[in-house]
Amino acid sequence: GSPSIAQYTDLMVREVDRVNLLIEQLLDLSRPARLKLVSLNVHELLDDVLLLERQSLQEKRLALKKNYDPSLPLIRGDRGKLTQVFLNLVKNAFQAMPDGGCLTVTTRIETGFHIREVGKGRGNFIWVDFEDNGPGIRQDDLPHIFSPFFTTKSNGTGLGLAICYRIVKEHGGLIRVESVEGRGATFSVSVSVAE
Repeated sequence: GSPSIAQYTDLMVREVDRVNLLIEQLLDLSRPARLKLVSLNVHELLDDVLLLERQSLQEKRLALKKNYDPSLPLIRGDRGKLTQVFLNLVKNAFQAMPDGGCLTVTTRIETGFHIREVGKGRGNFIWVDFEDNGPGIRQDDLPHIFSPFFTTKSNGTGLGLAICYRIVKEHGGLIRVESVEGRGATFSVSVSVAE
């Protein structure tokens, strides 16, 4: 039989949701974020994000390894915005491992790290690494990975990582990726320590 009105309606609702998400992401990218900077425990933030994604972990038979440095000081950041960044990176890692795998989340401190791009002086930065053992990213794609509208996913908008890049930059930090094809990818984010 031909598709029912209900099926068409479902499809329309899904498409409207998709367009709305795209518009929201475009707005996120175009308007300057007003950051509400507070002192945050990076591990609490990460645990909240991982809790949100617990169902995906179970459904996709993914393992999770946490290498947290318990001696880390508090970070200075916007809770909502950093949650958005970490959530996006965790979701991306899970999507990169559809047949199962392991996500390793590592936290570490780097002292006297100098970020030239932002023009900040010397300071202490906390790094968070999200390492998956998926298929990795093609070397040709690596330079474009944070560019708006660049995507390798059939249903991606190509805005997720561009928004992450922007939020991290507004925090005075860095986001970078390292990947070897066939060996997974590691996304690393730096955030400054609370004074």
